Amino acid sequence: MRKTLLFKQLALAAALAVPVVGNGQRLLTEDFAYTAGELEGQGGWTRMGYSSAGTTVKVAESGLEFADYQTALGNAATFQPYGPDAYVSLSQPVYSGDLYMSTLVNLSAVQTGNFFLSFGDTEPMGSSSLKGKLYAKANENQKINFGIARNASAVYSDKEFDLNSTVLVVMKYHFVADTESDNKNDIVSLYINPTITEGEPSTPDAVSTDNTTGTDLSAIGSISIFQAGTKAADTSCPTGTIDAIRVSTTWEGLFTGTGEEPTPTPTINIESMSGYVFISDDLFVGMSYPYTLTVNAENLQGDITVTIGSASGGEVTSEQTTIAKADAEAGYEFPFTIKPLTTHPYQDGYETITFSSEGAETVEITLTWSSFEIPKASTIAVLKEEISKLNEDDYYNTQFLLTGEVTVTHAYTDGGDLNLFVEDATGGLKIVDQYSRLTQPYTVGDKLSHLTLSASVSFGSTTAYAEADFGAPISTGNEVTPATLTLADLKANGSRYEGCLVKVEDVTFTMRTNETGIVTEGKFGDDGLFVHIKQGNDSASIDDLSGADFVGENVPASARSVTGISTSSAGTAIAPRSLADIDADFESGEDPDPGTDPDEPGNEVEVGDNLFLDPSFENGRSSILGVSFDDWSVTSGALENTLVTDGETALKITGSGNAKIEQEIGALNHTFTAGEAYALTMHYYVVKTQGDNDIQLNCAWGGVDVEAYDTAPLTQGFTGTVGAWESKRMRVVVPAGRQISFQFGLKVPSGAEVIFDDFSFRKLESITTGITTPADNGLVAWSEGGVLYLGSDRAQTVNVYSLNGVLVNRANLSAGVNTLALPAGAYLLQGGNGVQKVLVK
Repeated sequence: MRKTLLFKQLALAAALAVPVVGNGQRLLTEDFAYTAGELEGQGGWTRMGYSSAGTTVKVAESGLEFADYQTALGNAATFQPYGPDAYVSLSQPVYSGDLYMSTLVNLSAVQTGNFFLSFGDTEPMGSSSLKGKLYAKANENQKINFGIARNASAVYSDKEFDLNSTVLVVMKYHFVADTESDNKNDIVSLYINPTITEGEPSTPDAVSTDNTTGTDLSAIGSISIFQAGTKAADTSCPTGTIDAIRVSTTWEGLFTGTGEEPTPTPTINIESMSGYVFISDDLFVGMSYPYTLTVNAENLQGDITVTIGSASGGEVTSEQTTIAKADAEAGYEFPFTIKPLTTHPYQDGYETITFSSEGAETVEITLTWSSFEIPKASTIAVLKEEISKLNEDDYYNTQFLLTGEVTVTHAYTDGGDLNLFVEDATGGLKIVDQYSRLTQPYTVGDKLSHLTLSASVSFGSTTAYAEADFGAPISTGNEVTPATLTLADLKANGSRYEGCLVKVEDVTFTMRTNETGIVTEGKFGDDGLFVHIKQGNDSASIDDLSGADFVGENVPASARSVTGISTSSAGTAIAPRSLADIDADFESGEDPDPGTDPDEPGNEVEVGDNLFLDPSFENGRSSILGVSFDDWSVTSGALENTLVTDGETALKITGSGNAKIEQEIGALNHTFTAGEAYALTMHYYVVKTQGDNDIQLNCAWGGVDVEAYDTAPLTQGFTGTVGAWESKRMRVVVPAGRQISFQFGLKVPSGAEVIFDDFSFRKLESITTGITTPADNGLVAWSEGGVLYLGSDRAQTVNVYSLNGVLVNRANLSAGVNTLALPAGAYLLQGGNGVQKVLVK
């Protein structure tokens, strides 16, 4: 939630009492006694509006003199065409009567005519904020004529002056009560080189009564040096020097007295002097929200006292009751906190803050806000359930209050944002401090409560965002114990343990790259290296969270245990927090070449192990090209969340010229042995058919010293019934030679669309029957998951006998893969051209 203030502007005259200016009061004496260089930032001079191009007004060490007006030379201000304009405020604004300004002017260049000095309103933002303007132009004799304009049409004096000569000019602004002229009737006059000792001349050298353009100023509160022009080569503006500016409400005030200004009136300015501050955020009942008001003061006689009233529908508080004079005059951010206590949906919560100081007009600011009841969740599980009900467009616009206690299990910084993992008895949660709300350096073992959060869900995983400061921990140093699980348990309960600290024991590590497939050595964090742990038939990827100290360490062959945060709702990714979370022997040096001795202990592939990585497509991520995986190569794919057979997602392939999925399967630390049998299983759902062969299988063995083998069984096309899940099972035998990988791939041709899920590639039981059978039996059998699979090259009948010769089953087979349910045990299978022994377990 961005803390912003929306101000309702009120007319200044209506909001504040109008001060009265006494007769003969000097409102400005400006001799430019500043450091040479930029005028802006010295003596209250400020850049006007948003102008930035060109050369700024400068302070020069070359003051001007004029008899009876100024003889002691000091510094002056220089200006030129085209550049940022500057203004300085008067000690107080003038609303009526007459106002005079005198100054010394020395011009080094004049052109076709434009103004360079003017009266202005209290905060001029541009030429429309200026009235009563001093002009200069070159006449036909290449002399200078000075002019005056109320707004835009200058009236020039006939008097002419030489370049580089110093001239005393006096400008007079006369306020005229508004009439039918649409408030364009003020009068400005110009006097050039008047005789100071004789008082105000009866006849000005030039008078402007133009009433055609530009509304009169309601108040004059500043004077401006204006560097008019739109480009460096401007042809209208003069170049020169200004010095000894005096502003007074009488003619005599310009030339009599010491020139010291009277004690200026103290003023307090809050933001833009608005009477109301509308809090634009939606606030929630019972929560505290910090804000600030910008206070600027001038000419204070003492500190500012701040008084906060009794709020309607909430509490407005501040630790400060005073603002030091020096702080207020330098510009100060006054902090306060709003805590709504009841609902106010229509900006009807309100409070007043009053700022007062001796001699200054008291300023009262009224705050208003809208407040609502925040949705509450007592546990992480309840919070995730409520978040799951949101539409995607509502994620960042909806907030929740997690009221229960949670414990920090990991804290780290990523991209400058603090990231926390917290958990309670019901689940875990990742929290990102995306908007820098949090002020505490939380660490593992901190216990927190009442967290204000928004959240988003991507591919089933929830990420929360801190929307208010969590405050100090309830307690620290609490014990954090991971949940000890198998990878199978984690996968079966992925959503429950997402964001939780878990521990998996007795695992092996595998590594692969997209370029070369399975590799035998690497370091955590290597570019393009994907590290997994494996336990039985299940695997999970290893995530490297930002700042993890195990990055750069050699990946071990195995670990006694791996502890980390479960970062996937599918239970297929674990992020160790540090090297201490990986209980393994980190050996340096070269590992022995795996695959040279498949019978070496530890190099076996267990019967039933699924060698596919991410076989149910749970770890896909959206990318510019569709979807990407750590383990699969996919073209023209998209994740499918509705039609699945396993887990939360499946993979949809839309047929095109190169629509495909591929994965290189390595036998872990093992060389495939010739004659071993493996079962390849695929589940598929034809969404749209192109007629025939909607799925084109294209597999091959890969290795070294490979002898020729028959690839026909691994290259085939098939299809299925539109709108139904079906499965394809094949028995694959390792050919002769040193095979080290199985290259799996399939394509979907143009016009077809197929969903895939739950693939497997498992080693089958190898049994020596002791019974002689012809080589061209035409019937193969294998056991998988307690089911007997029978692959037949034709329709035929098979008989199944117990080992003592009793017929226990007879089955009529069709060409292809058939299944037969039998109790666990050993059997004799009569079919094809012989007899073979099979084992079901």
